[in-house]
Formats: sequence, structure tokens, C-alpha cells
Amino acid sequence: MKTNKLKTRELNALLNRQYQSEAGKNFRPLDDCWHLDPINSRKLLLPSALIAVPEELHAYFRLALARFAISRKADTVCNVVESITRVANRHGDSFNILDERDFLSAKAKAGKEREYQLSIIRGFLRFWHQSGLYGISDEFIEAIDQLTFKGNEKGQAVLSHDPLEGPYTQLEMEAIIDGLNNAFMENRISIETWVLVKLYAERGLRRSQVTQLVFEDFSKKSGGFFINQPRSKQREVGFRESFSQFPISEDLFKALQLLKAERIQILDQLTIKEFANSVSCLPLFPKYPLLIEYVKKDISIDASCFEPREHLNGLLKRAETAINAISERTGERIHFRAPLKIHFPKGLT
Repeated sequence: MKTNKLKTRELNALLNRQYQSEAGKNFRPLDDCWHLDPINSRKLLLPSALIAVPEELHAYFRLALARFAISRKADTVCNVVESITRVANRHGDSFNILDERDFLSAKAKAGKEREYQLSIIRGFLRFWHQSGLYGISDEFIEAIDQLTFKGNEKGQAVLSHDPLEGPYTQLEMEAIIDGLNNAFMENRISIETWVLVKLYAERGLRRSQVTQLVFEDFSKKSGGFFINQPRSKQREVGFRESFSQFPISEDLFKALQLLKAERIQILDQLTIKEFANSVSCLPLFPKYPLLIEYVKKDISIDASCFEPREHLNGLLKRAETAINAISERTGERIHFRAPLKIHFPKGLT
């Protein structure tokens, strides 16, 4: 694909233009720090990756990454930058990720456990090439397309039943739930924390899905209790745009009603008017000041009104300490990982 350099005036205009990320956050390609998702405080630091790109191509790298961020999840974009940074740090200042020999050398030296980083980078470089922006030659793409990579084997911990990285056994999950209930009855954890851990345990939700939940996602019908679970992993599926329905327990549903009443009470205490009839989609984990501001100004609630994943991480960490569940495999405290998953022996469901 033949591409030409842009004129300086046109290039500068594009670098200073406001782009909108897949999650709806505005950013400029010229900025060194991008925050692409209001419910994910993970930030993208460009200077650390630019050391692997020739200086004359820095502007085109920024533009290609900005276009990439328009239709890709924030985590996907951050993974590209972080992978380039890690590879560059291993190979020194002279390393050029856009040089065929350097890329092939990085592949040879990566080792099976780190090849996935180059696979992530290649996916972005293909996008850059297809975008029509200057900087990536046909020959370079043809060369790196010949490479095969060993994937990032996230499932290996599951297959090996790794007690630190893999899913929990049935006994470990029972210890977590027993500890959770005891901690709540003894007022060592809040209803908010109980709901969070129970959601993770029952549905195996990812953090990005939990942050998107509102109370209206939960319902009672036909004698059962259900969650409309946001779908967050599919490409080009935006914030709360697609859902799948799954059953939940009655205990969880009742606890959610208690948490909702608590949220409304807090909101009513923080404002003059009642919020009970004002918030059509009350988040499970709201950013109170911003939520109040939006409702007062009659602005539709968006992703910025929801607490980020780091807030959930803090709750989960405190829950781990309060519950203090012990693993029968290690004899040590079970470390919580989101999502909480249980391993069922073969043949059981």
C-alpha cells in the first residue's frame, strides 16, 4: 500500500484534533497520557513506547494509535503500548519495532512465555498499515506476517489447577462463601462488599462488567431471579450496549434490594430533592458527586458516573482480609482474583 507523508500543517491539525475513544472519552493524539475509559483508571503513557519508534514516525504512530482507540477497548490499546514498552526495554535504545531485522530478532529472543507481546504489537502494526497512514511498508508487513507466535496461555493455569493462578476448587469456594456470610453477620464487611463478592462468585463476572451494572439489570420473574449481564469483551460493543441474561440466587437478589435502598438514602442525604424517582439507571457502584451533578442538570447518566475497576479492587482486597478463607491445597489464605471461578472436576457441572 503506497502512502505519503502528510504536510506539516495537516499533520499538526490531526495531532491536535479531539478523538473519542470506544468508551466515549475524548483525547488528543498529541497528549502523552491518554485516559480512554471512564470506568477504567488504567492510563496509556505514550513516551515509554515512542522510544521503539523512529522519531520521524512519532506523529504517525500517535495518529495510528488514536484511530485504533476509536474502535478498540481501552485495555486492548494499553496492551499494545505496554507490550511495545516491554520489548523496547529488553532490547535497548537502538531497537526499532518497525525494522524487520529488529522485529525478527525480538521474536527470536522473546522466549515462548513472552511471544504473545509481539503478537499484540503485530496486530496493531497491521492496523496501522491498513489505515493508510505513512510509516509501515508492504514488505515489512509481509515479513512479520510469516511469523507464528505462541499465545498468552491464560488457560494454562486452569488446566494445571494452579492454586495461585487457576480457578478455585469446590472446597475453596465453599470456604469463601462461608467466610463471606460470617464476615457480614459480624459487621466486618458492608452490604456493598457482600454483593460484590457474591456477584463474582455466582457469575464469574469480569471487573469491567461489574462496573457497568445498574440496579435495573436485576429482575424477578417466573419464580426466578435474573441478571442482564453486560457484554464487554466483544469488539466494538460499547458501554452497556449488549446484554446476556443469566439466573442468580434469591439471596443475591434480596441483598441487591438492600444495597439499592442504602444508595438512595445516601443520595437523598447529599441533596435537597429526592433521588428515588430521579435516577432511572442507578449504578451499583456510583461516583456520588458526579452522579448528583448529572441528575441536577438533567444530564443522562454515562460511564463517568460509575466507579472504576480500581474501586472494586480495593473492596475485593479488604474482603479477602476480612473473610480470611483458607485453601485446603496450600494451607494459606485464599487470594481473591476477579473473576472468582470454581474448578469443577471432570464430569461435574
